[in-house]
This record gives sequence, C-alpha cells and structure tokens, in this order.
Amino acid sequence: MTSQLPFNEGEGSILPEHLTVPGETGGRGCFFWGCMILVLLFVLAVVGTGGCVYMVKNEIDSLFEDEGVVFEEIPELEARLDGIRERIALFRQAPSDGGDDKPLLVLGADELNILVRGHQEPVVADLARFLRLGITDSTLEAEVSFPMDRGATYLDKAIERQPGRKGVEELQFMRFLVGFFEGRFFNAAVELGLEVRQEKVMAKILKVKLANGVEFGEAELRRGDQENKLEELEEEMGRTFEDIFFGDAPGRKRLGVRDGKLFLRRLP
Repeated sequence: MTSQLPFNEGEGSILPEHLTVPGETGGRGCFFWGCMILVLLFVLAVVGTGGCVYMVKNEIDSLFEDEGVVFEEIPELEARLDGIRERIALFRQAPSDGGDDKPLLVLGADELNILVRGHQEPVVADLARFLRLGITDSTLEAEVSFPMDRGATYLDKAIERQPGRKGVEELQFMRFLVGFFEGRFFNAAVELGLEVRQEKVMAKILKVKLANGVEFGEAELRRGDQENKLEELEEEMGRTFEDIFFGDAPGRKRLGVRDGKLFLRRLP
C-alpha cells in the first residue's frame, strides 16, 4: 500500500480578490463556496471544446445528466458529529513535543463526510449535500451530483454582490453557460490528492470522470490558462481541509492516506 505524505514543496497560488464576495458567513465569500464546482465545470467546458465554448454547445451538453444521484443518509450523523469534533479538539490540544507519542488522528470516509456536512459555514454544509467523499489506498474521491439550478442561484448572488464590478465578466460568462442547463445535474467522480506543502494543506485534482465515462486527467485539466483556475480552486479546498483538521493548532503538520483511512499528525 502507498501513503501520500508531504511532497512537492513549493509556492502555492493566492486566491485573487475577484473570486470572493465580502459579507458571507466565515469570510470565504459566496462566489467561491457557492460556485467552486462551477469553476471546475468551466475548466471542463473549455478543455473539452478546445476553448470554443460559444460554438460547441452539444459537447458541453455531454457534461450534464437529466437526473441526479441521491446519496444515502449517513447513519446517526448528528449524534456522531459531536464525538468526532471532540476527538479533533483533543488532537489539536495535545502537546506535539511529547517524545515518541506524537498527536495522531485517524479518520474514515464516513467521518470526513460528517465533518463536511456539519461545517460551520452554511454554504459549505449545503454543498456537502451534493457530494460524498471516499478514501482509497492513497487518494480521496468525491462523487458529485450538483444541481445546475443551485449553481445558477449562487452565480446570480455573486454577480449582484461583486464589489466594484471587478471580474464580473467571467461570472456573467459562467452564468450564460449555466443558463443552458438549468434543471439538469453535473454528475462526476473527482479524484483528489492531499499534501502538506510549506506547512499548508493543499488539495490537487488528479482526475475527473463524468457519468458518460469521459475522463479528464491532469494533462487535460491543466492545459493552458485553465491551470491557474484549478490552482485557485485547489488552494481553497486545501484551506478548508486544513481548517477542519488542524485549525490553529501549533506544530508542523503531517498528512497521509493509507488503507482507506486519513492519518493526521502534529510534530514539534
């Protein structure tokens, strides 16, 4: 079995100001949290049509399905959430300089889903209803079934509140695309890698597989200017995971994925 531990030390990208809208709960912004799946859709549309998104509607149409996936409810979600949060609190508070007994937290897939569903930011918790996380030998997988009606609502709100109208053209373009597919669903499986880079948790989209069997690997997803959009998306996803797992706990962070479990450590 393989484990994914810290690697690729290097600088991460910074989320531009035009990807946030102030005044939302937790300060993340309606655009990012409400539309992060739409950013991925935008990248897929551009990559899949060679950039001619205005002219190849039929190819964009293949990204969507008429029916969504109904995920099974996680048993005893509310009852289990407090216990998981208590374990995380103990992990964060434990001294990281206790000899060989370094703080360790092990989480399974159900526990990850419970944490995301119970996230303190309402928009994150709302989006979590449309995905289900899983853990393989070395990566995370997210099965997504996102209603485009919800995406249209998020975009309308982001456009309305965009400060100084900066970056509104890109939002309007995304809203134009989404308008063709209201009432439909984006169903896909997304493979994610997690790493610690310069003491920050970073996520990396490794592969996207659509419901119709079409796959986009790293080479296709990072073609041309689309790499910048993915990096912005990945950095904010990493921030979310870091906030959920480590918060403001002191010490160096370590993260590994192995045997269907997520292993988290804090070091001096």
